[in-house]
Amino acid sequence: MKKLTAWGLALALILSALLLPLSASAAGKGAASAAGTNNTIKVVSISDTHLLGRKFIADTKDYQDAMDVETKSFTDSEAIVDKQLAEVKKQKPDVLLLSGDLTKDGEYENHVLLAGKLKQLQKAMPNLKIYVINGNHDIHNEFAMLFNTKDGKAVPATRTTPALFEKAYDITYKSNTIIARYTPPEGEAAGALSYAARIKKGYTLIAIDSGRYSPDNTDSGEAEHETGGAIPESLRSWVVKQIRAAQKRGDTVIGMQHHNFVPKFSMEDDILAAFLMNDWESWANTVADAGLHYMFTGHLHSEDVSRWVTDKGNEVFDIETGSSQTYPNPFRVTTFTRTRDKNNTVTETVTGKTIQNLSVSYVSPLDGKTVRIPDFTAYSKPMLYTPQKINAIVQRALEGALDRLPAGTDRALQDLLYDLFLIPLDNSRTHTLIDTFNYVYANHLGGTDDPSHSNPAWYDEAAANAQNGYLLKRFFRILVRDLSRYEGDVASAVLNDLPLFPTLFKMMGLDPEQTAYQILKAVNMGTLDLTAIMTPLTQMHISNYLRSILDSLNYDSNYIHDKSFKLVNNWQTPKKPYQTAAVNPPYNTGAVEFLVKTLLTELTT
Repeated sequence: MKKLTAWGLALALILSALLLPLSASAAGKGAASAAGTNNTIKVVSISDTHLLGRKFIADTKDYQDAMDVETKSFTDSEAIVDKQLAEVKKQKPDVLLLSGDLTKDGEYENHVLLAGKLKQLQKAMPNLKIYVINGNHDIHNEFAMLFNTKDGKAVPATRTTPALFEKAYDITYKSNTIIARYTPPEGEAAGALSYAARIKKGYTLIAIDSGRYSPDNTDSGEAEHETGGAIPESLRSWVVKQIRAAQKRGDTVIGMQHHNFVPKFSMEDDILAAFLMNDWESWANTVADAGLHYMFTGHLHSEDVSRWVTDKGNEVFDIETGSSQTYPNPFRVTTFTRTRDKNNTVTETVTGKTIQNLSVSYVSPLDGKTVRIPDFTAYSKPMLYTPQKINAIVQRALEGALDRLPAGTDRALQDLLYDLFLIPLDNSRTHTLIDTFNYVYANHLGGTDDPSHSNPAWYDEAAANAQNGYLLKRFFRILVRDLSRYEGDVASAVLNDLPLFPTLFKMMGLDPEQTAYQILKAVNMGTLDLTAIMTPLTQMHISNYLRSILDSLNYDSNYIHDKSFKLVNNWQTPKKPYQTAAVNPPYNTGAVEFLVKTLLTELTT
């Protein structure tokens, strides 16, 4: 199901677009032997830099075509990375963590560029310790391309292997703080970039390669990157061994991996499973019960903190840092402080804050002019999803099929998709399907999805109209109206010969041929009885499910202090599981779940 091709995405959006103070403490049983009073480290975390160097960009058709389907700020990417690294100097941390997706698509040239910047930073800050881990984009990526050719044609970049990744980031992998490296069993390669480092006395970092890029760890059985994350059993055992060794030293254990460690919104496991680890609950239980209580992550591009408590009462926090290249373009500053009282008990206090709204200035690789952006967070917010971007995804995916269909089919599909994306949803009919999706998506990305936040009136109206069946009815009415503008062979081709609508109908639990027949019949008659396609109960189930997804993205039901937090706790005291609000409907909507999973997975990678 994770492999549905891009042609299914746009219409999935129609049904799905409507569709996290941290408190923690001492480092376990070994805490009493931890060294020193007021032992503090300051950590800056940056994630999903997705760097595409300016020297690899030119104002060519291939580059513009690539940007048509992107929400990431690739033209600005080097400038925002430079700005964030400059801000790191001001923060004066002890440690810098980069939790994966370091490059656009695993171009070795971009890895070398970023590694060079990190080396310059360490030269300016000799005591700074820098640790990286790979993300799903970084290794064995077939889409690694450079766009700076004079003839306008993109050319393949050097595809990064695990060995090349380690070579580029020798600033990490040759660090004298690394105390252990993971070696996969003979015949396997997954997890090879994992390591453990003793940051300083009292603190151990375990960096975990959760990527799926080797034949022994991919669904395809090929050496090609996949979106999801998985930890092979031998790596699990190695991580637990490193946690226990750190505990024996009396250290606080900090983890870092790319993929989400705990769900970032209540329905992530249902509709966006590729952004979680395979078997995430077992993995979270394993490391939390072993004694790891913090995991820095990225991947989903959201500024979020989530909490998990195991059945044994052990607590772990997933501290996700949003992407440098998508709204709100943040990074985190987290401070760990260990103190010991007169009873020789070590208490750990962890505080965190978000840095964003940075100004950027650079010379554009497109026209050579100086670009000044006073607030990059505000600048990037409108770069979320638009009808143009979604339509470009579909049109590109269907190029070969469209060439074989009656003239006008491509135009009919384009017009239809635009009209569907622009369905007005509030009562004044001024805010559309895309507006509604972008609103909840921005709240989730920005960590502003605290349940106490107030929605604008238009959004509350739109959410109600998604739940009361209005959206579903408008969807089918627009199908009939728009297709009636074209010749019968074009309308039939859109509904029957392209994979988009048959797949959509099938996933809704409808017979594709019969549904297309009913719509074409309505095109000829000028009206449609929706009950001829689906029962009122099915309509209600789908509409309720769409509202559940809206609420899941818009209201954080796990740990709500996402942008700033404070943890003070004692890990030796068992915790109670965090009770999250139930938002999943009590009925089976597997077809719609399938569409939503596909849409959100593809559009956010």
